[in-house]
Amino acid sequence: YQTDVVGIKGIRLEVLGHESLPHGAPGRATENGNFVLSGFNATAAPATSEDSEPVKLKLVDARADYSQPGWPVQNTLDGKKETGWAIAYRAVQFHVKSTNGDPSHWAEFELKDPIGHAEGTRLVFTLDHLSKVLHHNLGRFRISISTQPRPGPPPPPETELVIAPGETISA
Repeated sequence: YQTDVVGIKGIRLEVLGHESLPHGAPGRATENGNFVLSGFNATAAPATSEDSEPVKLKLVDARADYSQPGWPVQNTLDGKKETGWAIAYRAVQFHVKSTNGDPSHWAEFELKDPIGHAEGTRLVFTLDHLSKVLHHNLGRFRISISTQPRPGPPPPPETELVIAPGETISA
């Protein structure tokens, strides 16, 4: 992803429900539409140089509107493949937690240091699904950046981007 924004301090990951996914939830788990995101990483490089080595961004904090008990969003920053962020809700036989019928949720990641090059920045985001829990991958999501470490409530979905497993995109 390429951006001209300078002073980026926060990254938002929105996990979006969709009718094409199990139970209309954000994940691909057939039994409940859940997912386990074991890691979230980002790199940045100047957009003007294809030869520049990307720098791994230091994420220092994470928060989410909801986390499954025992699977908090902070787990995505611990470097362990056996932990992660999930959103199932025990009270409903581990189905994905919905708010007013919407299974979408969000997580925000705060950067240690602001980033952004005056000539543009090339960002790469990596979402790891390394859990032993099979088929618990994200099915639909959106990533945005902010000059605020905690951007606030997400906007309504406006753009849909579908990425098949194994595909790489650039904007």
